[in-house]
Amino acid sequence: MTVSRSTDFWIFETAAEYRDRPFHRKRTGVNHLAFGVETRDDVDTICRGFLAPRGIPALYDSPREFPEYTAGYYAVFFEDPDRLKLEVVWRARHGGPRWVPQVSNRPDPPAGAAARRR
Repeated sequence: MTVSRSTDFWIFETAAEYRDRPFHRKRTGVNHLAFGVETRDDVDTICRGFLAPRGIPALYDSPREFPEYTAGYYAVFFEDPDRLKLEVVWRARHGGPRWVPQVSNRPDPPAGAAARRR
């Protein structure tokens, strides 16, 4: 048996028939997903190569260091169209193989998805 060295996360906008109760990260359930990367520059690569071209705003004046979490904690936070908070983080003290960012060539979400972002 071969074990994959990668993990895929598929995050989709909520279908119209399920939007009667919108997601909020402070309700019971998922608060946010964090993806650890190997270098500090990987965080910036996600900002330049994924967020900026799609007009996705970063939260909390990120990317930046968050010393209130731990020393050397450098991250960018952003939301998907349904407001699930996502984080890409590099931790200086815990550097090492984690998730290597790859900017996908897959098509962007349907037109208007960004406009529905809150």
